[in-house]
Order: sequence, then C-alpha cells, then structure tokens
Amino acid sequence: HSTTVDGLHPKLSDADRITFLKTMLHAADISNPAKTWTVAKKWSDLVVDEFFLQGDLEREAGLDVTPHCNRYTAHQDEISINFIDHMVAPLYLTLQPLMPKLVSVISCVINNREQWDVLLRERLCHEESKSVDGNDSHLDDMLEIWIQKKLAFDKKMSICREEK
Repeated sequence: HSTTVDGLHPKLSDADRITFLKTMLHAADISNPAKTWTVAKKWSDLVVDEFFLQGDLEREAGLDVTPHCNRYTAHQDEISINFIDHMVAPLYLTLQPLMPKLVSVISCVINNREQWDVLLRERLCHEESKSVDGNDSHLDDMLEIWIQKKLAFDKKMSICREEK
C-alpha cells in the first residue's frame, strides 16, 4: 500500500488524519512511562511534586484537595501505576496494531510498571512492619487490591508480549 507525504494511508479522510495526528501528539505527551526507568522515574518525581504543590494551594485556598494531589494521602507509586494502567497502556495498546514498532516502547511501559509495583509492595510491607496496633488487615487488603490490579494489567499486556 502507498502512503502520502505525511506518512498516513491515502484513504484516510482529512478528519481521520487530524484525529490520528492528535492521538499521536497525546501519546507523545503521556510518554514518560515509555522511557527508560531512570528518565521515567525522574519525570514522575517532577509531576508528583507539581501535583503536591497544587494540592497545597488547594488546601491553602480552603478547597477540597484533589485526591492525587494530596501529599498526605497519595503515593507516587500508586499514582504512577494508575497512570500507566488507565492512560498510557490502553492508548499504546490501541496504537500498536497501526505501529508495530511500538512493541519495544510498550516493553518499557511494562518494565516501568514492574518497577513501580516493586516500590509499592516495598512501601506496603514497610507500613505493615510499622503497624502499631497489630491490625494488618487493612494493609493486607491494600496489597491484595494491588495484586489484582497487577494481574489485570499483565493479562491486558499479554497480547503485546505474544506479538513480540
């Protein structure tokens, strides 16, 4: 099949071309988890700092603090995993059939999610070890929730792993 100057299939309407290009711009905009771990972690640090500063401003203004912006209740590992699970991975998996070389980028997303999962489990285990009242059921419940989320993510991503 032939392509046009912009590299897109000639049968795409102008509206479809614009939608595709906007989608690619969005994919680039949320691509931090698709970088190497060092780069992805640094960007996450900066984004979470910005979120927490926003939460501080909301608190000072007497507003309800946006949940992921609350430095006292939100955790970077959870924010990052949720961002990957609900924003990055679904978009990249949708684009991958159109752009087969995205498989290597998706591999970075998978690896980075694994890193965040390790940090989350370490944090939960640390919190469990600090538990004063001996009631670890809440932390056990939290760990179970995140295990289920990881299993769901792995199932979704298995499609991409099979195509490698």
